[in-house]
Amino acid sequence: MKSKKLIIGMLLIVVFMAQISIISFNSFVFAEDAVVATVAIPTVRKASLNRPLAINSNVQGIQGTMTYQWYKDGVILNGKTNNTLTIDNVTEADAGKYKVKVTSAGKEIESNECNVTVRGFELSMVSTNSTVDLQKLEPGTEFDVNININNLKNVGKGLISLTGQFEYDSNILERKSITPKNGWEGLKINEGNLKFVIDNSGYVTQSGEMLTIKFKVKDTIQEDKQTTIKVKGITASGGDGVISTRDVQLGIGIKMPEVPPVVEKITSDVYVIDNKDKDISRIAPGTTVAKFKENVETEQQMVFTNKDGKTLAESDVLATGMKIKVGETLEYTLIVTGDIDGDGVVAVNDLAKVKLHIIEKENLTGIYLKAGDVDNDKGISVNDCAQIKLVMINLFEIK
Repeated sequence: MKSKKLIIGMLLIVVFMAQISIISFNSFVFAEDAVVATVAIPTVRKASLNRPLAINSNVQGIQGTMTYQWYKDGVILNGKTNNTLTIDNVTEADAGKYKVKVTSAGKEIESNECNVTVRGFELSMVSTNSTVDLQKLEPGTEFDVNININNLKNVGKGLISLTGQFEYDSNILERKSITPKNGWEGLKINEGNLKFVIDNSGYVTQSGEMLTIKFKVKDTIQEDKQTTIKVKGITASGGDGVISTRDVQLGIGIKMPEVPPVVEKITSDVYVIDNKDKDISRIAPGTTVAKFKENVETEQQMVFTNKDGKTLAESDVLATGMKIKVGETLEYTLIVTGDIDGDGVVAVNDLAKVKLHIIEKENLTGIYLKAGDVDNDKGISVNDCAQIKLVMINLFEIK
């Protein structure tokens, strides 16, 4: 009997242990079934125009290999298969509702929706004077640049504070003044790094001017330059979060004024200047360097030299055969009327040379022929001989 009871007792123990095992097994399965797999993303995101956007996903209760696929407004986004959705440069078209589907072991789990609102504004820089060519500014030129707020979108009540940083080459440009416009006030600038902050007297919801900056091209610029004026790191707020926008810049060209080519010339109402033969004739005997200068016009420096190349002084008397250099390129031979032998005076030797020419024994040529043409009739005759004789006896003066 005891054996039978022992056997029955042992059977009851086995059955009890089996029930415990079944209960424990069922509890484990229930516990595993109770784990809820979820994919969560932010429900709201405020994106800024022209700035990057990232939407992160948080996956819970899934192990193993997972694949991701993002959707916008129910339409699949090709190529967007990472756990984080990234948009490098947000545009207005990126506003909408986003979600992601995660697949693992044949099972697909869908996230909640994220409503993306695109907020933004832009700055622009323009010249205030349409007649000023910003690519051909000369040293010393002053010009104005307007910084305007444009394209405000989804900025809540509006913008009321803005910060950024100016950037320009202070070796080229000098900032003369800066004037807030349209209620913008309280401008503060760190002159060390040109960071600035400015606020408005009220909410700004419309496009309009914000600042006018007057620049001057520095007088020290000595060659053509290309530079830029830039506003960077721009953010603004109306009190409900920061809104960023892209940098803006304006190209500036410095053009040195065109210097007209130097025209080296000499003119006179008294003397005959022959630019072909490069000589100057009809110079009266006794003319000094100073007197010659009074009777000519030129913007160039004049240097007079004798036949030996020595520079003449203002008081020196000119003679046939001497040279004058005008500027860097022009050089003329001087011809004193009646001074055929080049000694600076009209004397017996000059008379003799004219006579020899008349009888065709020793012909005069070039500058000497022009020097012997005292009466200026384009030749030498007995009349020239007579006038030289009269000069010698002080009865005639060559002018």
